[in-house]
Amino acid sequence: MTAELDPQTFKDAAAFAPDHGTANDLQYIAELIKRYNDDADVEVLQEAAAILNDVIPHIRETL
Repeated sequence: MTAELDPQTFKDAAAFAPDHGTANDLQYIAELIKRYNDDADVEVLQEAAAILNDVIPHIRETL
């Protein structure tokens, strides 16, 4: 059994992103999580995590 992740969290975060590129990345993460919730392979979730790892430092720089 797997827990369903909430893509809305990343959609909401995109609204507060410091730039369009970061917002697009967060929206894409939300889409990947939605695909994972719809029974995509774990590789989709790994891609989302990799993108998030790239985005977090950028967000921290702008705070």
